[in-house]
Amino acid sequence: MGTQTSAGDKPKKIPFYVVIVSAMLLGLLLGPYMGTSATVVGEAGKLVIQLIKAVATPLLFFAILHAILTTTIEGKSAIRLLSLATLNASIAIAIGVAVSNLLRPGEHLTSSIATGDAASKYAGKKVDFLQTLISYIPSSLVTPFAENLIISIVLIALLLGFALRHVKREREAEGKSFAAVEELVATLLRVTEIALGYVIKLIPLGVFGIAAKTVAENGYAPLKGLAYYVGAGLIGLTFHIAVTYQLWIALVAKIKLRRFWAEARDPVFYA
Repeated sequence: MGTQTSAGDKPKKIPFYVVIVSAMLLGLLLGPYMGTSATVVGEAGKLVIQLIKAVATPLLFFAILHAILTTTIEGKSAIRLLSLATLNASIAIAIGVAVSNLLRPGEHLTSSIATGDAASKYAGKKVDFLQTLISYIPSSLVTPFAENLIISIVLIALLLGFALRHVKREREAEGKSFAAVEELVATLLRVTEIALGYVIKLIPLGVFGIAAKTVAENGYAPLKGLAYYVGAGLIGLTFHIAVTYQLWIALVAKIKLRRFWAEARDPVFYA
C-alpha cells in the first residue's frame, strides 16, 4: 500500500516570536539609513504600544472578574494557592535582586538624563513603602483605567469580583439565575481577547519602528547599556524557569515536564 502524500498539508507557520525578533533586527540594521522616515515609523511603533496597553488593561480586568465568578476554590485550596503564588513571587524577586547586584547593569548605562538636574532630583531620595502602597489605592474607578495603573486595576477587579461572587450566591440561594451576568462578563472578556489579538499582529511593525527610530537618532551606543539590562533580565528569567518552574511542575503539579513544555513553549518564548 502506498502512503498518502503531504501535498495538501498546510506549510508550517513561522513562530510569531521569530517574526518579532526579525523585525527588531531589521529595524536596527536599516534605522541609520532611513533618515527622517525613521521618525515616522517610530511614532507608528509608539501607537502600537499604546493600543496594546489600551486593550490589555480591560482584558486583565475582565479576566480576573471571570476567573473569580467561574472558579471554585474553597478553604484550604485557596490558602494553598495564595501561599504558592506568594512564595513563587518572592523567589522571583530574590532572583532578580541577586542578578541585579551581581551584574550591576545600571553601571553600564550612559544617558544625559542621568546627569545634571535630573540626577540631583533623585540623589539621596529614599523609597517610602507606606506612601507607595497608598498610591496603589484608587481614588476613583475611572482613574486606573485612564492611566493604566495595573495594580490598582487588579485591586478593583478583585473587589468587584468577590462582590459579584457574593451576589451570585445570594441569587442562587433565592432560586434565581445569575447566568446573564456571567455571560456578559464572559462576552466582554472574549471581545477584549479578540481585539488584543488584532493589535498583537501589529507588534512586529511597532518593534521595527521603535528600533529603527532609536538607532537613527542615537546610533548604536545606547544599545550597549540596554543589552546589559536585557541580558540580566534574561538570565534571571532563564534561571527562574529552568529551576523554580521545573520544581513546581515536577514536585507540586506532578506533570511530566515533556508534556508541560510541549504546551508552554511558545508562551514562555513570548514572555
